[in-house]
Amino acid sequence: LPGPWSQIGEKVKQGDVLEGKVQRLVSFGAFVEILPGVEGLVHISQISNKHIGTPHEVLEEGQTVKVKVLDVNESEERISLSMRELEEAPKADQEDFRQYQAKEEPSTGFQLGDLIGDKLNKLK
Repeated sequence: LPGPWSQIGEKVKQGDVLEGKVQRLVSFGAFVEILPGVEGLVHISQISNKHIGTPHEVLEEGQTVKVKVLDVNESEERISLSMRELEEAPKADQEDFRQYQAKEEPSTGFQLGDLIGDKLNKLK
């Protein structure tokens, strides 16, 4: 009888988008069953576009999720998965950046050099 991992490279290919069930949550990610008896790892960095401290913040065991296959290693029986690649990139990035850019302040009519004057010349 062939095991669940036999010819996994023919069943699951890099770039495939699959639905799976979260089986276990660990500090470094989540194991998701994508085929009966075949689990892949969604590393914590591949769970969300937002920063998360632990997978428990956004996932729970038994939850059904969509994942993208990043890599299939049949000999080591490992599949790397990503949920992040299926999320839309946050559009707020541009807006967030703008809020930190310096806003034009009304000109007071003088510059820093006017305030300090010749004091900097003494330091030369």
